[in-house]
Amino acid sequence: VACDWSSDVCSSDLGDMKRPLGALAWICVAWCVAAGCADPVEEPGPEVTIEITSPQQGEVVSERRVRVRGRAENAEQIEVNGREVAVVGGAFEVALDFDDGDAEVVAQLDSVSDLVTFTVDGSSPTLTLTSPERGLYVAADVTKVRVEGRVEELGSGLDLVKIGEQIVQVADDGTFGFDAPLTTGLNVITATALDLAGNTSDVIVGVVRGPTVDPTSVISPGFAFLVTPAALDSAAEVIAAVFTPEFV
Repeated sequence: VACDWSSDVCSSDLGDMKRPLGALAWICVAWCVAAGCADPVEEPGPEVTIEITSPQQGEVVSERRVRVRGRAENAEQIEVNGREVAVVGGAFEVALDFDDGDAEVVAQLDSVSDLVTFTVDGSSPTLTLTSPERGLYVAADVTKVRVEGRVEELGSGLDLVKIGEQIVQVADDGTFGFDAPLTTGLNVITATALDLAGNTSDVIVGVVRGPTVDPTSVISPGFAFLVTPAALDSAAEVIAAVFTPEFV
């Protein structure tokens, strides 16, 4: 049986018999389907899945070159931010460069994709100390010194400021102050600012607390240098760098 849809009739090998389409049309259709004359249905392949595991959603990273890692099933190669990346053993990895600020990474194969947004902060906070001045000397009866300064963080946000191991409060304008205890002799005071990405800034000052000896008395040598005449210029620079309260 053959059906001519344009002429709205079907014919049979039993003769030149032609009959209008009607119930016979349904017989033609049923026979065609049973005989397999319809287009074959393509079986779907294995399902492709993609997942970015690093960086994580909302993460703050301190490096501008970010290593992107993830998993991909039933795929040999995918695109990560437009770059072709091989999938080995169900895993992929690629290093990408980003600017500071909000960032995103997209891993994709055809219509299957995964997207992660995160923040890049490769800059440390700006930290300054306005008090005390470097090399400050105080009398023996002074047991504390006021440490004051200011911090500015324009990236991921400020996490904390500490003087030594003591976390101090920071005002809205970035200023802070703390009374640091002093011991007799040299006191090395370290201020540290930490942002949410893990970047740090340090400022070090030295404060000397008395008592001091009579300036006319003889003291034991603390340093001895042996240099040739040709090295005097360089030695002067080294001595100037070494003889500060922070590094004595």
